Amino acid sequence: MGFFQSRICKGRGSLHRLPICLPLLCLFPVNIAWAAPVIYNQPFSAKAGDIVNLLGSGFGTAPKIIFKPAHRPAAIPVRIIRADENLIAFEVPKSQPFDIYAISVSDGKTTSVPVSINTPCATHFDTPEIGSKNRFRIFGHNLHVPAAAPTVAFIDPKTNASLSAIVDVAASDAYSLAVVAPENIVPGASYRLVVSNGLASSPVEKTLLGRPPAGEDHFKLGVPWGADFIYWDGPAYQAGATRNSQADHHLFDVTSDPALKRHALGDGIADDRPAIQAAIDLAAAHGGVVYLPAGRYRLASLTNTNGLTLKSNVVLQGHSASDTTILYGPSEPQAAGYSFKGIEWPANTKNSGIADLSLQNIDNTSQKVSNAVAKSPSQNLFIARVNWDLGSGIFILMQGVDKLVVTDSTFRQSANSQFPNIDFRGNSGVGPIYLWNVSNAIFRNNKISWASGQNSFKDVDSAVIEGNHFTRNASDQIVAGSENLSWAQGDQKIAVGDVIQRSEGRQLSLNFAKNVAVQNNVFDVSDGVLKHNWYDGETLLSEGGGASHKHDVGTATAAGDLTITDDSKCAGACTWGYSANSMIAIVSGKGWGQWRRIVAQSGNSFTVDRSWDVVPEAGDHFSIFEPSYENVLIRNNLMQDNPAGILLYHAAFLNVSIIANTLMDNGGIFLRGDQRKGSIGAMRNIEIIGNTLKNTKGQFPSYIVAEFALIAPNAIWGTNIDSVVVRNNTLFARPGTPTYLFPEGYMSVVQYQAGGAGFSPDSAAPAIAGMVFQGNNCNKCPVAYTLSTGDSGTIIWGAIAGDAASAPRQFLLDKKIANTAKEASVGTVVGGD
Repeated sequence: MGFFQSRICKGRGSLHRLPICLPLLCLFPVNIAWAAPVIYNQPFSAKAGDIVNLLGSGFGTAPKIIFKPAHRPAAIPVRIIRADENLIAFEVPKSQPFDIYAISVSDGKTTSVPVSINTPCATHFDTPEIGSKNRFRIFGHNLHVPAAAPTVAFIDPKTNASLSAIVDVAASDAYSLAVVAPENIVPGASYRLVVSNGLASSPVEKTLLGRPPAGEDHFKLGVPWGADFIYWDGPAYQAGATRNSQADHHLFDVTSDPALKRHALGDGIADDRPAIQAAIDLAAAHGGVVYLPAGRYRLASLTNTNGLTLKSNVVLQGHSASDTTILYGPSEPQAAGYSFKGIEWPANTKNSGIADLSLQNIDNTSQKVSNAVAKSPSQNLFIARVNWDLGSGIFILMQGVDKLVVTDSTFRQSANSQFPNIDFRGNSGVGPIYLWNVSNAIFRNNKISWASGQNSFKDVDSAVIEGNHFTRNASDQIVAGSENLSWAQGDQKIAVGDVIQRSEGRQLSLNFAKNVAVQNNVFDVSDGVLKHNWYDGETLLSEGGGASHKHDVGTATAAGDLTITDDSKCAGACTWGYSANSMIAIVSGKGWGQWRRIVAQSGNSFTVDRSWDVVPEAGDHFSIFEPSYENVLIRNNLMQDNPAGILLYHAAFLNVSIIANTLMDNGGIFLRGDQRKGSIGAMRNIEIIGNTLKNTKGQFPSYIVAEFALIAPNAIWGTNIDSVVVRNNTLFARPGTPTYLFPEGYMSVVQYQAGGAGFSPDSAAPAIAGMVFQGNNCNKCPVAYTLSTGDSGTIIWGAIAGDAASAPRQFLLDKKIANTAKEASVGTVVGGD
């Protein structure tokens, strides 16, 4: 046969037991009753020499691993690094070729159902629809592996016949496949796909909708629906003819079209808004392009009005961004209450966009100018080859858009004082781009520069953010006065007379993102050094919506095969922090380590999507959450001169790959879970592999850290972080660099922040479980690795020491949490070959 047929790809703690690849939880079709052991979670991938940590239950005191490569006739022995009742770590034999590995755990009496590693797992596409011979991408894990050829098959929904697609192997890798769809795609058909990496195959949970054969992508959007726009007059219309069919009239020159009663002048002085809007309204009748020849088109910007309101099936296109400009915004200060909107896509707009022109908000005094708003719901919107100067106005807001493309455009924004912060007087300002509740989005090859605030992408499902250049301007600074001293956070200090940033900000805030790739971008800083305060300055931040978290906690009072109940939380039916996308994790107790999707709620009881492997007991703690990241790939990005790097902060994160990024004088990578009243975070399946962090200037330290902040109560209430792999990273420290968030090095620590209350040693579970540090380099670090109380089962393996000049001053610091005599980390193994 040539390859192993897998039943399920590795997902969010998934076991390979379903006849369908669901990148979610440990899903399987029936409840398999066994006493012990059971594997709850394993990594997606492993190769020869890798350390693998399995998490589960009932492993016993001396468990064994049954390791069976798919193309070997029998299981082969493996080296067990450490083991306990819930965690077992082993090394993949160095002589073992890359293969599909079936793995079971035996306690000497019974053996677990096997799980598999290295099976292909496709999580999402870069388009929801496809036509014959359209090019698209598939994202996931183990898609293109060594010494094997990937294939993709479309399954016909009526005949169940298999149609072979073409895989561009040169443009593919383990995390993505570049694919050309087969011929004879049937419009309207919903195709299931089966992906093989040459060793195993798995079906994809999502489907692709067939569409008509590819037409011309006139506006060069690079998506199948780019062929859906009308951009030229039909044969029944000829300009100047006495008898014409207006239904075939689709190209409207705003300066000369005979069908228009009023023409735009394009002289930068006259109000061209009525003429352009009339052209848009006329074009909307049958679809088409409103064309602006080279010129400067002024829009009168009266209060409480729109500049231009775009319509379905209409594209606003200029001659080019270099010679066609739309000007808007007030030329002088306005009265209180002034507001103006430059561009609006009303709700229910479809097939509309802006191309090949410049837009400029001429106001730089922070008047309430909303540069653009797309209202929910909308579909098939784009911005292409646009040069947009937002002035000091409010961001471009694209809300509730399904199928969005923003490509090959430039966005600039001045320092601004929009949306003042009432808690910190003088702090204000917003960034240029805000995408909210968007799906099937492409944000590609854009240049974005700004000085205040941040770019914000929130509630994003299926998106690719790639090839962009984000530049934060450091010039929005003030000289601190006494009123600014409270802007310092943690161990920071601000003195009167210090130069600091006036506006809290960062490069990109990405929250509640599912099936997203952030790749091949540049994030840098211009015009000076960011003088940080508030512990901001992150390059890529996800914190579960900031103050709008979607999580809760509970203590089980009862549980059934598919349910869990907490009647102790309040009298009667409680109000829960629960959403339609919520999941649940048992974070301590008998059911510890199990994650599920919640499918229903009734009062204080929750129903999960499949049976518990081990039914939780009364007293077990659980966390409810909507992941801030789920199936997110962050790779091949260059991050430079920002105070902090990649932060996964105070939320839930699942299946996150941080791969081959370069952080140059750019802080570090920080996984921060915490425990406070009403919430405890959850992180699982985070891989941090092949990143390079260099501190050459001594401004911002380099580090890779997993931290659990214990805020309340004063004991570890449950496990927050598990199954994190930190492998083959290189960190270059610079002695004497001031601490910002952390000192330099690798860490897995509990940060005790419970005030004066003494730490309780009787914790129900570890805070951090099953960390693997392997093959990492720490050049000139003061301490290479720091662990603490609350860590369990950490493996430090094959650390690269370097020469005497570059070796860390101290290899390992294993410390106790404050106010306790409890031991430091438990079950830590340091070793190598």
